[in-house]
Amino acid sequence: MLKQFVLCAALIAVAFSQTYDIGEILSLEDQNTAFNVCYGDYASDQIRLADFNGALNGGHYYITVVDMSATW
Repeated sequence: MLKQFVLCAALIAVAFSQTYDIGEILSLEDQNTAFNVCYGDYASDQIRLADFNGALNGGHYYITVVDMSATW
């Protein structure tokens, strides 16, 4: 029974693994996904990663560091 549980857990982990890896470039679709701003000082209620891409925002390039963590 334990082996079956471990096998199922491993298969689920592989099925829901990361889409991107270090050094890869985000697709335009993912860059244009809008996220609600719930905290902080930002000019609008939503943020898109395309807002920081100079090829898409009128030539203003930014360096962006994204740190995502959760303590559940």
